[in-house]
Amino acid sequence: MYANPAVEAGHGRVALQSGPIVYCVESADDLDPQQVALPVQSALKLQSAPELFGGVNVITTGEFTAIPFYCQDNRPGGGSIQVCLPER
Repeated sequence: MYANPAVEAGHGRVALQSGPIVYCVESADDLDPQQVALPVQSALKLQSAPELFGGVNVITTGEFTAIPFYCQDNRPGGGSIQVCLPER
């Protein structure tokens, strides 16, 4: 999902969404969310993660896993997140 082109802060950034659910990357996954970028030609995969939060869908790439935004900050090491990822 891309921001409205009139929003300068959204240029070159993309949010991951499946249906009504928006996803984020979180520091609980042993990464710095502020350093995560989405490759333009990235293959995204929606998959079930029954071990997380009683069962949710996550979006994965070869580089990171995105969790539903509403689940953020509920795991040890969580807290820092990124929703709108820069494209590279």
